[in-house]
Amino acid sequence: MFIQKACGGGEIDITLLYTMKSPLDWSPSTYGYFLATTYACVGLTTLALLPFLIRFFHLTDLTLVAIGYVFKAASLAMIAYGRHTWLVFLSAVAGSPGVLIMTSAKSIISKLVGEDEQGKAFSLLSCGENVANLIGSMLFALVYAATVSSMPSLVFVLDCSCTIALLCAHLVVAYHVTKSSSLLQAKSTATQYGSLETTTLDSAAPADDVDPPQDDLIIDDTAEQ
Repeated sequence: MFIQKACGGGEIDITLLYTMKSPLDWSPSTYGYFLATTYACVGLTTLALLPFLIRFFHLTDLTLVAIGYVFKAASLAMIAYGRHTWLVFLSAVAGSPGVLIMTSAKSIISKLVGEDEQGKAFSLLSCGENVANLIGSMLFALVYAATVSSMPSLVFVLDCSCTIALLCAHLVVAYHVTKSSSLLQAKSTATQYGSLETTTLDSAAPADDVDPPQDDLIIDDTAEQ
């Protein structure tokens, strides 16, 4: 999360500088339209797409994070190799599901800690996000200043590569988490089945130690007399 937030914080500053230069040569108003498009798409994703995916497709938080990484990488690739205004605006639409990364990650954190610890966890998370934004802005500015004369889009290429690396790491972690959960579920199911089978066998066992009915005892006493 820290790396992703640092990259996101650096992108905002560099995108303005990148789009103001050739070959895009945007005006401040065009950049304002770009930001409006970005925030509108992010809002629609959060309010409409996320509940839709959860309700009708029953996607887990880990899956939503992976989807966010894929769309985020595609958006950065469009910006890095985009030489036309329409392609950069399209990257804003394509990158809107990237908001699923932080949203789903925070959902995972809320499920890992107890209710009495959630306030502390999110306070610490907020502090980490602020530090990540600061570090990301500094690093992206340094990289862009060093490469603006030779390859201005290099910072977005590096950002895209970092996002792909985070996606690969996330898939590995998600695989092991899913595998561990499946093993625990199978073990729990086997334990419950074993307990049920033992209970069934105990109930079906012959009652050798059960006392005979009282009527039979009365008949036997009468016969002896």
